[in-house]
Amino acid sequence: MDTIEQRKRSAATAGGHAHDRDRIPVTFREEGPVGKCDSGSIPINLYETEDELLISAELPGAERRDVKVRVEGDCLSIRATKHGEGRGTFARRIRGELSRRVTLPAEVDRYEAVASVDRGILGLVLPKAPPIARRQS
Repeated sequence: MDTIEQRKRSAATAGGHAHDRDRIPVTFREEGPVGKCDSGSIPINLYETEDELLISAELPGAERRDVKVRVEGDCLSIRATKHGEGRGTFARRIRGELSRRVTLPAEVDRYEAVASVDRGILGLVLPKAPPIARRQS
């Protein structure tokens, strides 16, 4: 039977486990903004469990190569480029640069972070840093 944590993890991993070729690198920088950094237009869901942060972001039309994920301090940045389908008489679909910045509620383990895109959904699994590492920061 599914637990709430399993459903949240499934949502954050875009419905399944990413193959290595589908993964997106998550870059980290120790220094960065601390506190509120929330801005942008990409819709996201962020779930916090005891051991990890699970994030899903809607990026319809963005391809894996066009998505950048970065953690600076306690701020997560997501950037994506959506390419248009050419010029039309009437175009309502968003294209161009999209971004979202959100303050993470916990310090994460940079070496275990996983990101992937599947069917227009970016899934991030950010394990929390071990308690010893959190105290040293």
